Amino acid sequence: MHFWRVVQSFIHGVLQMQTRCLRLERRPQQRTNNKNFAVVFHCDHKPPNLYWLYAQMVCVANGLCYNLSNRRLTLKKSSPPTNCDATSFNPVLKAYFGYCLNKCALRYKDMMGRALLQHKIVGPQLGIMKLLQVQGPKSQIALGQEMYIDKASMVKFIDGLEKLKYVRRVPGEQDRRIKVIELTPKGLKDLDAIAKTQRQVEDEFLSPLTKKDKDLLKEILPKLLT
Repeated sequence: MHFWRVVQSFIHGVLQMQTRCLRLERRPQQRTNNKNFAVVFHCDHKPPNLYWLYAQMVCVANGLCYNLSNRRLTLKKSSPPTNCDATSFNPVLKAYFGYCLNKCALRYKDMMGRALLQHKIVGPQLGIMKLLQVQGPKSQIALGQEMYIDKASMVKFIDGLEKLKYVRRVPGEQDRRIKVIELTPKGLKDLDAIAKTQRQVEDEFLSPLTKKDKDLLKEILPKLLT
């Protein structure tokens, strides 16, 4: 599903750039099982260089294969080599900030993903539970918008949490036709154990740093998101 989110983001970005030369030649089919399926865009006229730079940036940042030729842009899922470890790093590229930031994110995501398996949830589901704990019941649409998760994926995440009896769907207070998601007592209780696992992973990930460096990093990182 990540592939389709990137494609949607790409189209939105192009529209924001007010580029009218782009049209979809082959429509995305989200349910296709063909791993080699590609999304093809056709350019009616030569696009500005900024457009191609944006295309390359989106593809490289999200691990997509792309090909620009004959006024066609092809986006395709990239398959890393079987012996490729996404969390490994190249010592030469360690000098580059963007490379280090991306690799740190991949490594932390991998560590957290493996740790959460014992709780039978994944990272986005933990995020959903945290939001519900802090901000109270929310509609599925609101959760999707706040976490930038598409509707189909959000349904699966919530279904999984509901199966574990961590959340439940209840009629909304203002409009009972709308179902809102709320934490159950079991979800609230187990969230403490899950949060403990989260802290353990965080401590392990940040173990090479001194306490002063850890505190400084936690203070600085949120500033990059403003």
